[in-house]
Amino acid sequence: MSPSTPSGKGRTVPDSAQRRRLWYERGVLLAGLAAMLAAMIATHGALSLHGAGLRVAIALAVASVSWLAWVLTGPRGDTTVLRVLTACTAVSGSVLLLLYPSLAVYWFTFWGCFNAGVCFPTPVGAAITGGSAAILAGGWLDQRGNILAAFAAVAFVGYVIGRNRRQYIGLASMAVATADEREREAARAERERIARELHDVLGHSLTGVSMQIESAAAVLETTADADRALSYLDNAGKLVRTGQQEADAAVRTLRAGQVAVDVMIEGLVDMQRAGGARVQFTTTGTPRPLGADPALALYRVTQEALTNAAKHAPGEPVEVGLGYTAGAVRVRVVNDTAINDSAVNHGGAGARDPVSGGHGLLGMRERITAVGGTVSAGRAGTRWQVEARVSA
Repeated sequence: MSPSTPSGKGRTVPDSAQRRRLWYERGVLLAGLAAMLAAMIATHGALSLHGAGLRVAIALAVASVSWLAWVLTGPRGDTTVLRVLTACTAVSGSVLLLLYPSLAVYWFTFWGCFNAGVCFPTPVGAAITGGSAAILAGGWLDQRGNILAAFAAVAFVGYVIGRNRRQYIGLASMAVATADEREREAARAERERIARELHDVLGHSLTGVSMQIESAAAVLETTADADRALSYLDNAGKLVRTGQQEADAAVRTLRAGQVAVDVMIEGLVDMQRAGGARVQFTTTGTPRPLGADPALALYRVTQEALTNAAKHAPGEPVEVGLGYTAGAVRVRVVNDTAINDSAVNHGGAGARDPVSGGHGLLGMRERITAVGGTVSAGRAGTRWQVEARVSA
């Protein structure tokens, strides 16, 4: 069904497709009413301007006008007007059956009870149905025809069918709402993942470029050493190219189904070595492909750890270990000289604390948690260690 726009209590404004369908339904209902009236007029004595025929005509007019008003009111819902119209249709239809006990006019009562079950709360629907059935049962007790008892029973059946339909509509609405919420959650998760990628790709590159350019400017201002300034600018250019490679790698990884995380991390280590870092890379276990999301999470944790090592312990050797075990893949980055305690909030001696503190370390935790893994950062003896683990 096409979506519609809420407008007021219990009402909706349909779109163009719903409007066409609504008028089609109205046309069918009006044609049915016309056919019923034609059948009653063709029946001798059913309608007239005096006696029993006049009473039948009045009851039929009330039922028809109430029902037509409901048909032409617009979108369905639960309002006072619709409750009154439904009650008038059902009750006047029951009175009509007392005067003219024919299946041809039972539509009004059955429709009223069914609609009461679909649209209205239980007290309202039960009152409309109970009133209609009571009128029919009273006519049966007054010896006006055994068919009235059957009509009363079917009125309750119509109400029960309407209640079941109401429950079905409620379940369907809940399912749609749940699906919409899942879609919103997926969109939020995707936005968070993009935000992390922007931080990791642009944050590292732009920060480094900014530092190199500022250093070049400072050298020119203080010493006028053009060669040294050019070296800083050359480093800035390398960082820009590295950032472009990082972005390309991230796009390729996100598009891939399974990736070789050992190749990704080895490439990262090679880039660090090319920049002068002393990084040792080892792999244990049998390498195997890993899903794109957990592979990228391990890659980013390694990248963040290496960046922190270069920032807090420049020139010191770094060990990167990638381990494959049954059901898990783990990466560990260790510095020979520990990073100062400001890198985390709780970096007490000998502790291995949860990642916290700076935005980059927080990003580690967010990334690994998002793929169901764990991460820790802190002192391990006299060394600083970052370790992340994901299931695989």
